[in-house]
This record gives sequence, structure tokens and C-alpha cells, in this order.
Amino acid sequence: MLGTFADAEDATQDILLKMITHLSSFRGDSSFTTWVFSIAVNHLKNYKKHMFAHYPLSFEYYGEDIQNGKIQDVPDLTQNVEKDILAEELKMSCTNQSFLGGGLFADMFKDATAMIRDHISGNGEEWERIVHEPAFEKYFTVKGTALKNVPAGYEKEHPQAEYLKFKSWYLEYPIKDEELGDAETLLVKAAEIFRVMKPFNDYLNKALTGFQMPTR
Repeated sequence: MLGTFADAEDATQDILLKMITHLSSFRGDSSFTTWVFSIAVNHLKNYKKHMFAHYPLSFEYYGEDIQNGKIQDVPDLTQNVEKDILAEELKMSCTNQSFLGGGLFADMFKDATAMIRDHISGNGEEWERIVHEPAFEKYFTVKGTALKNVPAGYEKEHPQAEYLKFKSWYLEYPIKDEELGDAETLLVKAAEIFRVMKPFNDYLNKALTGFQMPTR
């Protein structure tokens, strides 16, 4: 989660200190390991927010490092992993994950999640028509983080129960590296992919009518 051994060691020490200094707050409502795990998760989430707030990452950021050969400037935190292998991993992390996507990727906005669930619950037939359209099924399977059970407030036997478990709903169409080199062909393919994807995005946009992003 943190990227380097040094950061992981620092975080481990901080988590242990938090655990020791907050032992009195453990009430036994869950197992001790679950309590410790929650402390660790919350600490790492906050750590990442702090780290990436100061050092935001982007494809441009990685691209500049690759182009300028900055892999040689990285301090040796890799436990003797060969630098050329590390450089290749960096390239692959940027290129092999290329895709065309749409939908709601983030699941941290509970209001948005509830709005989409409500819309699916009340407009299930339209949802089914969209996700089972032959052209749609040719390219996509609806993805997203999901709960194990249908959340409270929704029918467990609802026809779209599996989709009501979702906390995010998105589509991905993978793009191979060689396809990225042919701009004209890629443009035609992208236009076709997004044309098929549009009813799905329209459905989610309708569900999110009136949604306001939380303010900091």
C-alpha cells in the first residue's frame, strides 16, 4: 500500500504505538485482531492521503521518469531487485493497464451509491435491457466493489439483487499496447466502445440527478 520498505516500517511502528496507547478503548465488541486491523487500515488510508497530497501521481509523472531514465535515481529500497527489471515493471504498470472505461468508479460517496441502488431497485427492467443488450455483452461485464449481502432496505429476492450489492458500477474495455500505436484505428474503436457504453452512463447519470460532490 505504501510502495517502499522504509515507509512500511515507519507505518508499522506508528500503528503499534497507536494500538498500545489506545488499548483502553478496546471494548471487546469484536475480536482483538479485527480491532487492530481497523486501526491499521485507518492509519494507512490517512497516510496515503497525506503522501499523495504532497506527491500526486499521474501518467505524465510516470512518463517523465521513464523518458528521462530516472529509475537510476531511485534509492536502493528494493532489496537487490535488478534495476532493469524494476524499470520494465514501471513501464508495464503504465502501459498494460490501458482501457476505455465509464460508470461510477469511486465507492467512497455513500449518497451516490444509495441513489444508484434506489434507481436500479425502481427501474430494474431498464437496467436489464441495457446490460443484456448483445452489443453490450460483447464488450462489457459490469464491475465494481460489492458487499457480500444485499444491503438493508432492499429486498433480498429483488431481481437485480446482485447489482444492489455493488458499491460502484463501472465498465472497462482493455486496450492492448499495439492498438495504442495506431491512432486512426484506436479512434474508430473508441467511438464504437463509447457508443455502446453510452446507455449505461446515461442510466447512471439519471440516477445521480441532483447529486452534489461533498465539499472539503
